[in-house]
Amino acid sequence: MTPAGTFSLPASHPMFAGHFPGNPIVPGAYLLALVEQRANDWLRKQGEVTRVNGVSAVKFLRPLRPDEICEIAFGAPAGDRLRFQLQVGGAPCAGGTLTLQARPASDG
Repeated sequence: MTPAGTFSLPASHPMFAGHFPGNPIVPGAYLLALVEQRANDWLRKQGEVTRVNGVSAVKFLRPLRPDEICEIAFGAPAGDRLRFQLQVGGAPCAGGTLTLQARPASDG
């Protein structure tokens, strides 16, 4: 896995008001959308001509809470697959496999 940066979501983000009051966690769908965006940026920087097309598998190992610093890493693309891993304080938070497709020329 190659480290690809960190991110943190502030407790003031509106999504935490309803997910869940008194025990806020980042929704899985929001987390996967963020992973997809980061993966596409990372693939472009690596000179890859692919982009994320979907999620093949994901396992959430612990909730991600507001203001936690989450590290993201990607494995080398293997065919039409890209592995990802999220960690907080060195402990796994989530991981899985994204599916890839060729990036359109207009998506340069």
